[in-house]
Amino acid sequence: MVKNKWDRAQWEHATMTMNLRCGGRCWWCTKELKNQVARHHRQRRQVGGDHLSNLVLLHPNCHNLHHSSVHQNPTEAVALGFIVPTWAEPVAYPIFAHNKWWLLDDAGTMLPSKKPD
Repeated sequence: MVKNKWDRAQWEHATMTMNLRCGGRCWWCTKELKNQVARHHRQRRQVGGDHLSNLVLLHPNCHNLHHSSVHQNPTEAVALGFIVPTWAEPVAYPIFAHNKWWLLDDAGTMLPSKKPD
């Protein structure tokens, strides 16, 4: 069962909010997104649902590369917060991007954090 599945209007609003949150830059490579956007669920959608704390924007190529690297080295993706383990809550699981650690909340903001233990 999928938790909190958004409709089209909610996705449009969420995408605009996520774009503001990341300053229009890909969370993976940090280059400007322009109109090349893929929404990445940090925790599988079936587990974490559609929540702003569970989503980041990536370039489509970065999204594909990220998922390829996850299959090759999932430990690194988890360590950087791009993949959230099923036992964790995305809102409490920091992500490393733009050379800093961040906590993402469901209001669409990001707060400075520290590296997880």
